[in-house]
Amino acid sequence: MQKTKLIIILAIVLIFFFIVNLDTKGYLLSSDTVNYEELDLLIDEIGSQSELSREEVIREAIDFYFQSKALSEEAAKRGFEVSDQELQDYAEQMIETVKQFGPEMLGPGFEAFLAEKNLTIEEFFYRNYQGNRLRQQMLIQKLHQDIFQEQTNDRQDFEHLEETIEAIIDSYKQKHRFEMKKVQKHYHTD
Repeated sequence: MQKTKLIIILAIVLIFFFIVNLDTKGYLLSSDTVNYEELDLLIDEIGSQSELSREEVIREAIDFYFQSKALSEEAAKRGFEVSDQELQDYAEQMIETVKQFGPEMLGPGFEAFLAEKNLTIEEFFYRNYQGNRLRQQMLIQKLHQDIFQEQTNDRQDFEHLEETIEAIIDSYKQKHRFEMKKVQKHYHTD
């Protein structure tokens, strides 16, 4: 009897670890919820472009990260997709624009950030391209356009667009509040 209970408990534990990705830093999070490598890069980017304290930068990055996740998830729910070709074209367009106007167009300190990370403009965009950040940005743009179109058709003003976006973000953050707390603890900002 005890052997059967032990086998059942062991099976449940094994199933749990197969379903949930065990992050290398010891946090149990769904792999599609938090990507710490992506978040670390975002923290570095924001930190290089602002004069905020390290703690404020981390809070801004976490907030931005979860806002982006919320909006791109909503865009996917609405059926929006970004093809690989669209993504490639967008990355190339961004690279050309930055080359034309200089990396500082992406914010003060961005050129220093690239130098610190030993990245070229192309490497930066393709790294983001591979990390799905550009795809996420494009999905968010499509969502904004869709919501704006809905609002325009209903003759609502721009304020309602912002309210709709905030409601999407708030709902997502509420749903993922425990993951957010774990991320904040990970970066010691709780």
